[in-house]
Amino acid sequence: MRERLAKTLGEIMARPDYHSVLAISHGGACRAFMRYWEENQQVDQKSRLRNCGILKFEYADGAFTLVEIINHDFSQLKAE
Repeated sequence: MRERLAKTLGEIMARPDYHSVLAISHGGACRAFMRYWEENQQVDQKSRLRNCGILKFEYADGAFTLVEIINHDFSQLKAE
């Protein structure tokens, strides 16, 4: 699965008119993609990736680099 994700997203980013792309997926797939490129990470993940977490990658020369992890804190929201 990791290879398929990396290949597909690489093909998308290699298109001449694609500069910014939003890809949305299940947390397991996001983590698999992150692990595929872990040698290129510029940030350390010290906590688990939360629901609605955002992984920001940059793409250059056929490789993705993880540059930011955004974990929103929804703990103050009240269930109704």
